[in-house]
Amino acid sequence: GRQIQYSGKTTLQWPETYGFGIAFAPIDALTFSVDYTRTNWSDAILKDFNNAETDETSIDVYFPTMKRVSDEAKSKQLDTEQIRFGIEYVYISDDVLIPFRLGMFSDSQYYKDASGDKITFMGLTGGLGVKWGPVAVDFAMLYESGSYLEANVSYAATSFNELKFFLSTIFSF
Repeated sequence: GRQIQYSGKTTLQWPETYGFGIAFAPIDALTFSVDYTRTNWSDAILKDFNNAETDETSIDVYFPTMKRVSDEAKSKQLDTEQIRFGIEYVYISDDVLIPFRLGMFSDSQYYKDASGDKITFMGLTGGLGVKWGPVAVDFAMLYESGSYLEANVSYAATSFNELKFFLSTIFSF
């Protein structure tokens, strides 16, 4: 692929992010949770950016889309919101803990599709762990999907599907 290099001094106005959540444990081994996060990507701007690709200097662009702020009516980034729900049950024996987790979420994107609509992906999560003495091993799965209209393929419906697996180990001492 082609690489583009940029040089110069710019300032990144990072977006404000805030969130809140609540967890409820009706019994020691069972927890329900819900949380909400919002990021104001419409405020994320690189100021005085020099675009070597177009020879424009000292322009303001949205980050990370790199679209000009002066074209705001056409290309302003959207603020994003995530809503997550989860449940965890922990099997407890004398020397072993085994957590089981399930969750679901919605994840809105900071860009619009070709028809100007906001894009939101939906997802499912699951996990299983084992904690035995000073060692904890955790396996997690995340599946996210959605569809949107993409302009560069004749406004065709594009499907997004992603499956990720995570494995972690913790040693406490």
